[in-house]
Amino acid sequence: MNTSYRFRQHRERGLRAISLALFIGQMTTLPVSAEPWQLVDLGVDVSPADINNLGTVVGSRNTGSGSVAFRWLANGTPEDIPGSTAANAVNDSDQVIGNTLTGAFLYDGSLREWDGNSGYGINESSQISGNQALRNPYRATPLPLDPAIYTPTTSV
Repeated sequence: MNTSYRFRQHRERGLRAISLALFIGQMTTLPVSAEPWQLVDLGVDVSPADINNLGTVVGSRNTGSGSVAFRWLANGTPEDIPGSTAANAVNDSDQVIGNTLTGAFLYDGSLREWDGNSGYGINESSQISGNQALRNPYRATPLPLDPAIYTPTTSV
């Protein structure tokens, strides 16, 4: 008899807890329209790589003749970066760093390239992280890579 009483007591507590949870849950449910994000279709064969705090997206886009880097501005304007193959990073000044067939590039309205290097990241001070290809006297390929940080000047 004592076991039956305990069972009923536990069942009643459980039902009260479930009822309270359902009541509170209805009060705190947000409408679906309050989502903090929005899906934007960047197109077919697009591979985004980075986004800055202003909403500029960079990456690469496959074309019929290969890959080209792109920049998608926050206002929805797409822009290819001719002469490049992949954009890897963008900072809040909309400076884009990436790679070409022969090296790295920095794009800030005009394309500045340097061969034998690669660019993977850029910070707010315009410093670029990447690699520099070294010479290997014993083997033609693959070339060893030396991690590097570049601080671009106007002569890059």
